[in-house]
Amino acid sequence: MRQVIMIGGIHGVGKSYLCKKLKDLHICGVYSASNLMRDYVGQKVDESKQVKNIEENQNILINAIDEYVKNERLIILDGHFCLMNQQKEIIEIPLDTFSKLNIKAIVVLIDDENNIIKRISERDRINYSFDYIENFQRKEVEHAIKIAEKLKAEFLLFNINDDIKKIVNLIQQIS
Repeated sequence: MRQVIMIGGIHGVGKSYLCKKLKDLHICGVYSASNLMRDYVGQKVDESKQVKNIEENQNILINAIDEYVKNERLIILDGHFCLMNQQKEIIEIPLDTFSKLNIKAIVVLIDDENNIIKRISERDRINYSFDYIENFQRKEVEHAIKIAEKLKAEFLLFNINDDIKKIVNLIQQIS
């Protein structure tokens, strides 16, 4: 049965940066949840980061993983524990999604809110308030901890500004 190391964190925290480093090491397959969903449904994911139907999106993710990575024993998945709906409310992704993924370990990245705001503004041309990003990041971490506890998965929390080699080495150890 396939196992998943989930790399979580809010938009703009540095998940893609870390995942690129992990992919270069060829530990196992490294995938982006949004890219898998985009490939599965054949359309681009909303640039605004706002999700119309969070539950439907999670079903698409499960189906995409089953379709595209069915033969891999272990994968690293770049994704989220909370998402923003169209009203910009922060919504927790249901436990059921993570149960179906067979999570082995959860790694959550955090960063200073001002760094995240700057990255999102430069990359996506979207501006969020400090309070919104602070709240989003707090909820992401809290929900990830809750998911890890319920699934009895290993949980690691890192600031993306920590020594990236240390983060990569710890992920290699749990893979």
